[in-house]
Amino acid sequence: MDRPLQPPLYARQLEAIRQTQVYKMNINCQHLAMHPGCRTLYQQLIRYPQEIVPIMDLVVHQEFLQQRGDPVADEAAMGGHRIQVRPFNLQDVHKLRNLDPSNIDQLVAITGMVTRVSPVIPDLKQGYFRCTVCSHEKEVMIDRGRIDEPTSCENCSAKLSMEMVHNRCLFSDKQMIRLQETPDEIPEGETPQAVTLFGFDDLVDAKRILREIRLMRCFDHPNVVSLYDVIVPSTGGRSHRVVGLNRRLAACDAPSGVAQQAR
Repeated sequence: MDRPLQPPLYARQLEAIRQTQVYKMNINCQHLAMHPGCRTLYQQLIRYPQEIVPIMDLVVHQEFLQQRGDPVADEAAMGGHRIQVRPFNLQDVHKLRNLDPSNIDQLVAITGMVTRVSPVIPDLKQGYFRCTVCSHEKEVMIDRGRIDEPTSCENCSAKLSMEMVHNRCLFSDKQMIRLQETPDEIPEGETPQAVTLFGFDDLVDAKRILREIRLMRCFDHPNVVSLYDVIVPSTGGRSHRVVGLNRRLAACDAPSGVAQQAR
């Protein structure tokens, strides 16, 4: 019996975005590199990510709005959110020790282990400005890490009259991550190399959770509850709010444990 044909992968991801309202799309760069028509795009993505990724965001967002043929209603349902593209799975993976100045402003994939993470820091992603003369308001999105203050008011043309209203601005979660070489990549007698990375929005604490899960899968001790498997929901993408941990059932419950300690 023939199986029914499924929609393409990224069409399913767009539908998952519509259902989960998590406006992130993960693009597998291996698909771009292997497809004959996308190899040039892959090379441009590696060399000029600051220009190509915003274009991909715009194209995916427009495709999402056109998917059901009612872009006005879909735009209103999104509540001002924009879909963000997240490229992953590059062909070349660099070691921290092999990074050089030619990798500046390029998209690179690196390996290492997380040694330290910072608390969550608010990071400004959309500025809200109001004119002190006519109270005209304007929103400015972040562009390459900067929010440019308007030099004049669009309504009254007054120069340098726009001031930021901080409680109307939008902020995202930001976390500093310290990544260090793994022991097998450190030459004998050398000091391990490390870099500082930043995680944003739902990537905050994701690396810490991943590190803890990987450590739990390595534990093999009678006094430590082992981890058998990680259950990931099938949402059609790689973005998940919840994962399930399949662990060994404890031999006693909490009241029995408290009663034994009381004895």
